[in-house]
Amino acid sequence: MRERVVPPRAGAVQAGRWHTGGVIIEIDDLSRPAVHALLAAHLAAMHAGSPACSVHALPLDALRDPA
Repeated sequence: MRERVVPPRAGAVQAGRWHTGGVIIEIDDLSRPAVHALLAAHLAAMHAGSPACSVHALPLDALRDPA
């Protein structure tokens, strides 16, 4: 029998992870390839559907800098 996994309640915080419904928000150093791919896909979609003057994005190095 498979164990039933119960998702945390919305708004729960566990060691740098926030659960908001079906989305998990984690503190990350932006080194994972999946994160790079997500940011690249998002930026490409923004360029495809928005005027160039309305697309604003920081490079990964700037996103890593908390200042």
